Amino acid sequence: MNAFMNQHVQDSHAVQQNKNLFSESIEDVSNYVAPVVAPSSASDTVYCCAPLASCSSSASTTLKIDSNIGADACKTPHVLSIQILTPFPGICHGVLGESMMKRAQVKGLVELEVLDLRDWAHDKHRTLDAPPYGGGPGMVMKIEPIDAALQELRRSDSKVIFLSPQGKRLNQSIARSLAQERHLIFLCGHYEGVDQRVVDHLVDEEISIGDYVLTNGALAALVLTDAIVRLVPEVLGHQESALNDSFENGLLDFPHYTRPENFKEWSVPPVLLSGNHAAIAAWRREQAQKVTDEKRPDLMNFSNQQG
Repeated sequence: MNAFMNQHVQDSHAVQQNKNLFSESIEDVSNYVAPVVAPSSASDTVYCCAPLASCSSSASTTLKIDSNIGADACKTPHVLSIQILTPFPGICHGVLGESMMKRAQVKGLVELEVLDLRDWAHDKHRTLDAPPYGGGPGMVMKIEPIDAALQELRRSDSKVIFLSPQGKRLNQSIARSLAQERHLIFLCGHYEGVDQRVVDHLVDEEISIGDYVLTNGALAALVLTDAIVRLVPEVLGHQESALNDSFENGLLDFPHYTRPENFKEWSVPPVLLSGNHAAIAAWRREQAQKVTDEKRPDLMNFSNQQG
């Protein structure tokens, strides 16, 4: 069990003093709330607050409920749950335990869980792949472990997404739509690919993050998770930040400036210092259109076609 969880288990007195999690800084809170990720091995014990669905795991993992973890963190019964199913869960833990992904979990706004697909491979070597029928290079992920995992994890409100170069290309509209879901399972490929019967019969949708190839689908799943979670209400400090993002209105974002006002010979545009909110809003709209026209004219064309 990692040091993070050991701290949580051992320091029970500190836990009692920090029940009101959200009055503390994120650094303080992180000492008392177990990260919502899979254990590092099948024999680990996971400590979590009682009602969170993220405490679910494979049968080989021991769960222990600790009601001392701040009660406020356990009062969100209807939150977005994302489970990442991958042969290499270690790739995901660092990303999901930092910055906005960590804050969203601590606030109880999302439940993020990384699951080791090998937990559903029941042979001696926990085998996930085999040579392809018909010959050829590489190995193909077997259907049996994937089917067993999805049978255990899938709910009536689940959507299973396979991260694949052959999928629909990810855009802001897709991310916004997926942020409205209740339960997402991201299946991550590896090796030469997966048995085609997985795609034909076990998944709901295929998504690609771009026209290039990665060593494994876990990296793509992390990109998709980040794009979705930041759109969940209250995850960002100001929800207006998401509304002004690039691609939200068919335009790239406008330029941003901060202190100092003058650096070398480069100055902040005077309108941003004027205090005239109407003028600032007009300038930003104009700049967004200008930047989009210069850097991504294809977005302008697409927006015009949609209009």
